[in-house]
Amino acid sequence: DGRSVTLEGIGTFKPKLGVVKNKEAENLNEEEPKRNAQSLEVNGVDFRVDRKLVRNTNRRCRLERGGTSRIQPSPYEEKERLAQALHYLDEHPFMRISDYMRITGLKRTSATLELQRFRHDPSSGITFSGWGKHKVYIRRKEA
Repeated sequence: DGRSVTLEGIGTFKPKLGVVKNKEAENLNEEEPKRNAQSLEVNGVDFRVDRKLVRNTNRRCRLERGGTSRIQPSPYEEKERLAQALHYLDEHPFMRISDYMRITGLKRTSATLELQRFRHDPSSGITFSGWGKHKVYIRRKEA
């Protein structure tokens, strides 16, 4: 009937109804026949957990911090990383973010943000060329 079922202390299950595959949806035109139950099907079940279950689970859990950190900072200071990038650009015509990640040990997001800071600072000696996924970092030309 499309009704929901509630299990005390667990939650509420409610069927999601949809039109059977290869059947057209009903129009609002009153002259056409109305949809019958054979053209509908259950195509999913929504579940909403009971708040008591969440509270009981929270009360019985003893959460502890893990022993290992997933964040591994670069072993180099920012000035050292800039020097590494400039040295790389002395030997190569351009540098990708993946190249900078490899030589500095930074993760992608940190490497991207740091290269953006470098390119906005004229004294860094680094700028960029290209757009979007095709952006590469190059040596800034002396003015």
